[in-house]
Amino acid sequence: MIWLDTLLALGILVNIVKGGDLLLRPQQRRKVQSFFERLHLRLESQRPIKGLQRLASGRGQRRLMLVGIGEFLLVVGVDVSLDIWSGESATIGSFGVLLCSAAILLSVLSLPLVTRLGGTKLMSWLLGDLSFFAFLRRFAVVFIAGITVLGIYQATLWERRTSWAL
Repeated sequence: MIWLDTLLALGILVNIVKGGDLLLRPQQRRKVQSFFERLHLRLESQRPIKGLQRLASGRGQRRLMLVGIGEFLLVVGVDVSLDIWSGESATIGSFGVLLCSAAILLSVLSLPLVTRLGGTKLMSWLLGDLSFFAFLRRFAVVFIAGITVLGIYQATLWERRTSWAL
């Protein structure tokens, strides 16, 4: 379903661009084109990706892991707060707290594995070219690969669940 929504959004965007070509005068088209060229140059000159280069080291990977653990702790805090706010007294046995605790433990245990499997090499490849659009292209490749692996995993779980129900 998400692919259908994405294709619909892209179709609308293409129609807007083509409609703009038909409705705008040549002088207005040049202004729109120069606006996007200036925007592209501004993005390239600011080099927003340069700050991410520190993540290509082992120390950067540990920092990234600590950020993830902080996010898990934030989720645990929100889960406990919602349990207290809703009037439940047994917050220690909350499934969300248990799930986040397991995720923190797995994050800490997986750091040596990620380092050994080339996590720093992947980050170095991702940050190889600091231009905005090159980074965006590489990020899209990593994102699509991750979503594909997650989709295959979810499909496998769903298949097993439906076969067990039969």
